[in-house]
Amino acid sequence: MSVCTAKPILTDLAPVYVVLVQATGGLPIVHQVPSGNTAEAHTLLFMIRVLVACYPLKRVVLVPDRRLLSLSNLDELALLQDTLQAEKVTVRLSYILAVPAARYGEFAHCLRLMAKAQERQT
Repeated sequence: MSVCTAKPILTDLAPVYVVLVQATGGLPIVHQVPSGNTAEAHTLLFMIRVLVACYPLKRVVLVPDRRLLSLSNLDELALLQDTLQAEKVTVRLSYILAVPAARYGEFAHCLRLMAKAQERQT
């Protein structure tokens, strides 16, 4: 599977988010309309749990946009990985970050520490 996106659909009232998961070739596999007042990060982590429960995944790669780019969201992803391992679910959660130059200083030290922690686990 390659894509899990949360896209706003603009209406006259309020934005509605639709989470869509697609296979590598673009075929939609599952979708969800999350309840309102839910942060995108929580919706995405919930969706990862749903996918892991429904499909025999070995690896999930999260590619966050700028709304999901925060150290607390990365911490939540690491916590989800630990929780899944404790539940004997053997899926590897990883992520690809495109950090804006203005925020590089904020992330550089933390990312180095996280990389060292992952190296010790493997």
